[in-house]
Amino acid sequence: MHRRSNAAGLSPRAARLEPRLDDRLGTGGRPRTFAAALLVLVAAACLALLPTPAGAQQRTLTIADIYDPARRVNFDGNAPFGLTWLDDRHYVERRSPRDAFAGPLARVDALTGERSPLYDAAPFEAAVAALPGLSAADAARIARQSGHVTNADRTALVFEFADDLYHYDVGTERARRLTATPAAEDEVSLSPDGRLVAFVRGGNLIVVDVEHRREHALTTDGGERVRNGQLDWVYQEEIYGRGNFRGYWWSPDSSRIAYLQLDDRAVPTFTVLDHIPYHPEVEHWEYPKAGDTNPVVRSSTSTGRPTARTSSSRCRTASRPGSTWSWRIRTADPSRRCCARPPRRGSTSTARRSGWRTAPSSG
Repeated sequence: MHRRSNAAGLSPRAARLEPRLDDRLGTGGRPRTFAAALLVLVAAACLALLPTPAGAQQRTLTIADIYDPARRVNFDGNAPFGLTWLDDRHYVERRSPRDAFAGPLARVDALTGERSPLYDAAPFEAAVAALPGLSAADAARIARQSGHVTNADRTALVFEFADDLYHYDVGTERARRLTATPAAEDEVSLSPDGRLVAFVRGGNLIVVDVEHRREHALTTDGGERVRNGQLDWVYQEEIYGRGNFRGYWWSPDSSRIAYLQLDDRAVPTFTVLDHIPYHPEVEHWEYPKAGDTNPVVRSSTSTGRPTARTSSSRCRTASRPGSTWSWRIRTADPSRRCCARPPRRGSTSTARRSGWRTAPSSG
């Protein structure tokens, strides 16, 4: 319900209580109130006569200033989001419609606001178009996508096309194909030194050498309900954060990988209906309700070569009904060790194991 207001913006009740200007000027008015109002008018007139600062802009607000995608002004004052810092002064954000360049990502100077493309989209598009099996339209679309996996300094990226992975080096402007299998690769990441790419395929954790394009399977026992390096629904939702399905971690020197294996074969299946698509789809997820069996989760403690099975010991969680063990991995020693902690059982003890599995040399 809307209340009517008078010209002063007051509700009817407040207007009845507020003395009118003619009352103040009449016989029963209050001279001090009139003097205060007069003083305010004089002060406003003086401010209007002051010179306008040189940097100030005095112009009429237009519809384009409010609604035009390329010209509209941000009046809401919200802080920016989705930023990634490159260094102490520069950050990366998605391209604005007002940017003159065509690249999908912008490098922004936080002090001056100067914007430049993070990388040139034209040579990227040309390199992708030169790859066998990709059309010019495919290359144009890929070069303008902003969700590619990148290394830390944004000098290389990995993109996906037709369920295979490709690598692009910004400095050399060279693109190459990394995988060629019918199965899709999930949870893709570049090693900290940029020489290796890790991913999960068919429940197994695999790394590929960028230079020689050789694949090395770090696990071979994965499957539909046994996942190596990839979290199930419960662990991504409740333990590591919604939407984060990655269950492996690079060592800072890129020589090793720590990962979790989740065995959901004994976990009951829960049926859900995905109503977001135009035609709803039925999905089946492993989900333990109260009293059901939890997934069996192991953290690797192997320190051998990727294909070696020797000196392989693992931390194993309890899987009995009602158990609430869960594992989180963090680095204890940047070069050699990791920690696996069961944070949901009321214990603060930490199980320490040499949990880095050796990654292959890229040489």
